[in-house]
Amino acid sequence: MYETEIPKDYYNCLDIIQIKNVYAFYKNGKLKSESHYKNTYDSEPLKFGEWIVYDSTGIELNSTHY
Repeated sequence: MYETEIPKDYYNCLDIIQIKNVYAFYKNGKLKSESHYKNTYDSEPLKFGEWIVYDSTGIELNSTHY
């Protein structure tokens, strides 16, 4: 899933920030992990937000904030 942030003082495409939310699942359909990236037009994706890892039953194993 992608989202796009455009600042109020938008001047060109370099001002646009794209957010990518990545979800991985186990074969049983339970959520395995969620991670988030943010990047601008001319940069590499940066980790941001809360990244969470779950076990195969859906219990949270750990989380990290970026």
